[in-house]
Amino acid sequence: MFPTQVHHELKLLGKLPDEGIEFNERKIQWVGEKDWVFRTSFPTPSDISEHGLVELVFDGLDTVAEVKLNDKIVLECDNMFVPERVDVKKLLNEPDEEDNQLEILFESAARIALEREEAYEKETGKKFINLRESSRMYVRKAQFQWGWDWGECLLAIERRLHFSRDEADLYRPGDDH
Repeated sequence: MFPTQVHHELKLLGKLPDEGIEFNERKIQWVGEKDWVFRTSFPTPSDISEHGLVELVFDGLDTVAEVKLNDKIVLECDNMFVPERVDVKKLLNEPDEEDNQLEILFESAARIALEREEAYEKETGKKFINLRESSRMYVRKAQFQWGWDWGECLLAIERRLHFSRDEADLYRPGDDH
């Protein structure tokens, strides 16, 4: 499941056409306007007690995200460029118990950006109008995802996630371990 990207997952499910064909890009803009939740489960490795440090490592979460492990919020972020590490050893289930549940809520960066732009305009009376999509300035997200002359406007959510223990990779969800 990880790493992944919402457009990729929706294409696999047959829910999206190829954005590179004709005007399909326009037909799939709704994806960036929605919130998305990714869920997965994984077992706790049997040797977990032998390691002092067990972390969830995010190479970046795109963009406004809340991460829960076993129904506990372990991270909230709103900057896709900042990698995050979260100590989760105390939150993992015992190795012989049920699998751990990981959930990541990605809020629509497009919606959040518009909300922040509207709040700024209300507070200051100023509006930036020199950009194709001026609200994009209010979130720390790759600017090209709002569209460019060389690429589609795909407000994607993506990034990599893995676990580490004592600075060595422990488990990557989706691997055959």
